[in-house]
Amino acid sequence: MTNSLPQRPAENPHPSREEGEHLLACLNAALAYSRFEEAAAAVCSELQAVFGCELVALGLLRGRSVRPLGWSGVADAQAALALGRKIGAAMDECVDQRCSLRYPAAAGDPPRITLMHAELASADLGAAILSVPLPARLEAVGCVILLRGEKQPWSDAERSMAEEIAGLLGPVLLLRQQADEPLRRRLLRQPGELLEKLQGPRSLRLWLGLLGVAGCLLAGGLIPVADTVRAEARLQGEIERSITAPADSFIQDVLVRPGSSVAEGELLLTLADQDLKSEQRRLESEHARHRSELAEAFARQDRARMVASQAKVEEVGSQLDLITDQLARTRLTAPFPGVVIRGDLQQQAGAPVKRGDVLLVISPLSAWRLILQVDERDIARLAAGQRGEVSFVALPGERFALRVSRITPVARVVDGRNGFEVEATLEGRSQAVRPGLEGVAQLHMGRRPLLAIWGSRLADWLSLRLWSVFG
Repeated sequence: MTNSLPQRPAENPHPSREEGEHLLACLNAALAYSRFEEAAAAVCSELQAVFGCELVALGLLRGRSVRPLGWSGVADAQAALALGRKIGAAMDECVDQRCSLRYPAAAGDPPRITLMHAELASADLGAAILSVPLPARLEAVGCVILLRGEKQPWSDAERSMAEEIAGLLGPVLLLRQQADEPLRRRLLRQPGELLEKLQGPRSLRLWLGLLGVAGCLLAGGLIPVADTVRAEARLQGEIERSITAPADSFIQDVLVRPGSSVAEGELLLTLADQDLKSEQRRLESEHARHRSELAEAFARQDRARMVASQAKVEEVGSQLDLITDQLARTRLTAPFPGVVIRGDLQQQAGAPVKRGDVLLVISPLSAWRLILQVDERDIARLAAGQRGEVSFVALPGERFALRVSRITPVARVVDGRNGFEVEATLEGRSQAVRPGLEGVAQLHMGRRPLLAIWGSRLADWLSLRLWSVFG
């Protein structure tokens, strides 16, 4: 059954001020309440006051029949229930014919079927009935019935005014009623509305859109794409040697900075040695004095002095060797050829350091390892030997092959996300690659349809949530 309304010219394209006030009053009644039932009752009360009716009822389509939803002029709920069937039948009669109906018909009215209106008039509620369909989206979505005494038949002007009010209220009441519907009813209504749109005058554009969506879903379900695991990556040296302070001292000269390439034995920095050199000179002088005393005792054959002087010479000599070793350790050199990856001390000349403080970190250029931070949801899919690619922020145009070598069993939280560190070896070589670079790695997991990739992640999430709720 179609409820499309015929297009008819407006009889009063310029309503009077009084009619405009009535229109606004009815619209205000439809919007003034939060619940649809209250708004429908307010509209009926307003219409009753405007047209001087004994009873006003308002209903909207539910399936193939109209269901009365608002009343005015009925004393109690029991009376409304008794009239509901007759009023609903009269509303169906109006909506089926898609035009307003007057009972009794006035002279000049085209012949209409008003059997249900006649039955309603016999209920002693009023002999003059006017039913007006509520239009929305070029179709009848409901009906308003107005009843009053037989001595007050409906004029053409009143009929025209009622149609104007209904034309204004139809879309508003439909939207209010749909907004108050429960979610289940909204979901059930969607397929029917979609089918109506597919049969409407603008169906071609909708059909093209649906075909496009269906094509995308079909392609996503059939065409395999690369399945990858994405992870944050940082490059480290396979060996990282820390250069530490050998004793409490002060920084004197710094010859390198992070990123500097160094050769084996190259001087990196020096610590303050003034105190050590002063102590060395004192010990050298003391050592020479004790040796002189030893020589004098030897010349005099004084065995007691010889033994004492020999002990002093050995003691001071040991102290002198220690000072010499400490002086050598104030010159920190590279243990192997590599690159400085941490320790920017050039602005800290003269700063104090304590024994054991890490001053520089050096990594060799010949051996690297790649550290990947893999999300805990993907770690079960990885295994040693898997291959992938990495791109560094400093070299965005280059891709380097990698191979997973080890998966650590300990999780770490990075940026609020739990993950595992995966070690990989970098198989490509480039002069621009240096330890400390960061980037993004993609581990190859084969090829699968796009919907399968997304669906597996969604299925895992749903499975975990359902288990956490229902056990």
